[in-house]
Amino acid sequence: MDRLVTRIRQMNPVRVSGKVTKIVGLVAEGFCPDATIGTLVEIEPLVGDKPVPAEVVGFRESQALMMPLGEIRGLGPGSLIRVLRESAALPV
Repeated sequence: MDRLVTRIRQMNPVRVSGKVTKIVGLVAEGFCPDATIGTLVEIEPLVGDKPVPAEVVGFRESQALMMPLGEIRGLGPGSLIRVLRESAALPV
């Protein structure tokens, strides 16, 4: 029970979202609060229904640079960005 209480206290109930400002080639750029290099995010397409996972690969000024890990068709300026987890790595 103590472990569960500890995990609940560590959770952040507020989900902050960002928005794509520009896409150049395969790199999406946008405001993504609380992101660091390696953060896994999902980008909601303007057209279509499946969010696209992406990894934060860098920063330019205050904008995150994200490399989509799937089909980018339907993404554009104004697409919603949500942080999924702090790292794109998965355990083996």
